[in-house]
Amino acid sequence: MEDLHFRLLKAEDSKLIFELRELAVLIFERTFAHTVSAEQMQDYLNNNLSIEQFNFELQHPESYFYLIEYQGKWIAYIKLNSGAAQTEIRPEGQLEIQRFYVHPDFHGKGIAQQMMRFCESIARQQKVNRLWLGVAEDNTRALKFYLKEGFCKTGVHPFDFAGKLEFDWCVEKELE
Repeated sequence: MEDLHFRLLKAEDSKLIFELRELAVLIFERTFAHTVSAEQMQDYLNNNLSIEQFNFELQHPESYFYLIEYQGKWIAYIKLNSGAAQTEIRPEGQLEIQRFYVHPDFHGKGIAQQMMRFCESIARQQKVNRLWLGVAEDNTRALKFYLKEGFCKTGVHPFDFAGKLEFDWCVEKELE
């Protein structure tokens, strides 16, 4: 899939923010709907994946959203956080991958690997030597991918899923 295009979103990209939200909701529901009640899911979508929340997050100078396009369709997205934008206090020289999602119709096509190479290149540009993220322990497909990509489990990472506190695996990868 060499025809992937990565688009950095800016706060003024209002049309694309609506498309990002639509994609994010679709992917999140398909990935996690079986893990919480319908009410919890709706609450999470309304608060954490709302247009207002995306606009708020886009205002942070150390957060970066990328939409990934393939053949004229948005099929994936990434959110990276550096410095103070990270969801937990980390030592200097680290970059958080807060969101890393591929539309389920495009799983198994090598897209996630290309997205990870992209994240690594951004990290190197920022002179970062470690990538880290939280991954739901029951998201075995994602966890398997990250371990295959050279990430190691290093602990847990708290995740508030609409009032239900969960502890995801924290995985990290040292960059060369």
